Amino acid sequence: MAQTVFVPNEGGAGEPRVAASPDTVKRIKAMGLDVIVEAGAGAASRIVDEEFSKAGATIGKAGDVVQRPEIVSALASSDEASLAAAAAAGREARAHPGGASRGDARSPM
Repeated sequence: MAQTVFVPNEGGAGEPRVAASPDTVKRIKAMGLDVIVEAGAGAASRIVDEEFSKAGATIGKAGDVVQRPEIVSALASSDEASLAAAAAAGREARAHPGGASRGDARSPM
C-alpha cells in the first residue's frame, strides 16, 4: 500500500486557493506517493475534479483523512481546520508556503 497525500477542500467564504494543482499532483505521484483530492477542492480556483483525476489523483472526501491509515500528509493553503483535522488523526499536515496559516500542525506518529 503506497503512502498517500490528502488535499482538502478549503472552500471557505472568499477562499479561492487550493493547496495543489494538477501539475503538483503529477509531481507527487512521480515521487511514488498516491494523492487523494477532496471533491470540489479546486472549484473556487476553476480546477474541476476531472483535471485532478487526469493527473493521477483519486477524488475522495474529508473523512478519508481519519479513516485511511496510509494517509501520511495533508496539504492545506490556509484552512487551519484542515491542518487540525490531519493532526488530530495523527498525520503530518503542512500549510502551503503562500497560505495564511502560521505553519505546520504536527502530531507524533
